[in-house]
Amino acid sequence: MSALLGRLEDDAGAAVWRARIDAEVDPRAKLERFAQWSRQLFSTGSDVIAAALGAGGDPMVLELRTQGDRNAREWLGPVVAALADAGALRAGLSQREAVDRAWMFAGPEVYFRATDGCGWDGDAYERWPTSLLCDQLLTGPAPVAATAPVAATAPVAGPAPAAATWSRSRRAAPASGARRRR
Repeated sequence: MSALLGRLEDDAGAAVWRARIDAEVDPRAKLERFAQWSRQLFSTGSDVIAAALGAGGDPMVLELRTQGDRNAREWLGPVVAALADAGALRAGLSQREAVDRAWMFAGPEVYFRATDGCGWDGDAYERWPTSLLCDQLLTGPAPVAATAPVAATAPVAGPAPAAATWSRSRRAAPASGARRRR
């Protein structure tokens, strides 16, 4: 599984992207390069990544996902450390928490939700995590990011999400014999 992830990263130009990210001195641009790298990785390996996300119960797939998460955190560690060294990391935010936040925003699930679920193009996807990462990790106000384009066709609506169904059932009238507090 590790070899497969290594091949996906190589196919996406990992060495070149790592050098670009490392060489970037501007904190906002560094996070933008990371978002660009994420897009490149997820779009290049989209078939394999989508299959792995869809087969979550398979032990080999779980190993692949675990290794992918580990790799993402390994990529983010030096990025966040450089932000901290430059004095650009938001006050009160530990490096570990910054890596956690960046890891959550830059995962493949988010990429596929944006591109497949919302119909965003790659550029719109890049702008969104860049804006979020800057807002969450950096000191000072982040520039207002351009909004992502609206998809030409909205995804087909399915049944109500479980949370919506649950909240409707919780608002139902109390069962007979139940006492209401006054």
